[in-house]
Amino acid sequence: MPWMGIAKRAKSFDRLCWTVLIAFGLAAVVSAQEPPPDAKMRLTKIEFEGLQVQTRDKMTPVVQLQVGQTVDMEIVKAAAQRLTQTGLFDKVAYRYRFNSEIIELTFELEEKTAGKRPCLFDNFVWFTDQELLAGIKRDLPDFDGSMVVSDFTAEEIKKSLTRLLREKKNSGEVGYEMDASLAYVFKVKDAKLKICEARFVGVRLNLLGPLREAVSPLIKTEYSRLEARLYTGAALVPVYRQRGFLKVSFGQAQAELSASGECANAVIITLPVEEGLQYRWDNVTWAGNQAFTASQLEKGLKLKSGDVANQMMIDAGWNAVENIYGGRGYIAVQLKTDRTFDDARQLVSYKVTVIEGTQYKMGEVTFEGVTDADARKLKDAWQLKSGDVFDNEYAGVFLNIVKRQNLVRFKDASLDLKRDDEKLTANPVLKFER
Repeated sequence: MPWMGIAKRAKSFDRLCWTVLIAFGLAAVVSAQEPPPDAKMRLTKIEFEGLQVQTRDKMTPVVQLQVGQTVDMEIVKAAAQRLTQTGLFDKVAYRYRFNSEIIELTFELEEKTAGKRPCLFDNFVWFTDQELLAGIKRDLPDFDGSMVVSDFTAEEIKKSLTRLLREKKNSGEVGYEMDASLAYVFKVKDAKLKICEARFVGVRLNLLGPLREAVSPLIKTEYSRLEARLYTGAALVPVYRQRGFLKVSFGQAQAELSASGECANAVIITLPVEEGLQYRWDNVTWAGNQAFTASQLEKGLKLKSGDVANQMMIDAGWNAVENIYGGRGYIAVQLKTDRTFDDARQLVSYKVTVIEGTQYKMGEVTFEGVTDADARKLKDAWQLKSGDVFDNEYAGVFLNIVKRQNLVRFKDASLDLKRDDEKLTANPVLKFER
């Protein structure tokens, strides 16, 4: 019934009271008198307004209220709190009308629509992605592969996945967590699914050998779609990029449970790849460099025009250029690289914009992990004096001298370079492990 018509249609009600609860803060704003704190009333109606994706049937168990039960205002507020805690709503409010004996309750809800996170299904090898999506949509018709940050919805998806497993006579337990990318990851716990074989689709024959060698550490490990994706980026993509296939991309790993043969009851993964063109190095142009000429900088690059554009060698070249600058005190140098592909000739060229920054001088050197006597001995041997132009390669040279002359005994050493951007000094801290 319209709330504006309450007074006319329900003369037995003594008053009309509106209470607004703001989601998360749950601050109450009361525009009329609430029932007395100790008032006990019979709940005669529960309504939900504003539901779009969620349904009354799913929200009723959440509030833990039933028509006919006796409630007080603390119970009503707790019900609103439970709705807030689902994480499904940007706003949770309620209104009610009451007399000394009965109360009618309406929850005003505003569902979240922004901030959805993808759902990833890690090791459900018994189903295709389409089967998983269809199975979840049987319980959550609006599910599109993503969800708002909400443990309530995650639990609903978990229930759907559990049902799908039981339909396959699988007793596995489903769990979920949010990963570093803020995606919800669902997986079957302790599934004991070992990878038996990796297959490749879209590969040139002469690269099958290197790819099989690169993927071999993955064989006999527990299958995880996410781990397979990370491994692909770390171990398989470099196989291509070091051979000039700079636009290579791998598709989502597809997994199936083998029914027979050597891989019976184990996982076979298929890795689709789009290799793209193989590129060769053309040239590099420089901008913003003042301290060094183009020819000086190019001494750090190992590739010559016509060489296969090995991405690892390209990256090493940029590091070498930064070291050239660092050797003359430009330890804050930045390189912005823009590449251009000439697909017709299968060439790649780069434009490098150098932001040199300011030249730093040597500050004070500190030695940690050694005795005071050894620290004094090391400081006497340190040749880069305060006020000298800082050389970021000197620490490595110095450690070799320490080893060669056996100035102190140590197993390992590391450098922590502390910059003072006000004084424009570099203060190396050498940490020794003995």
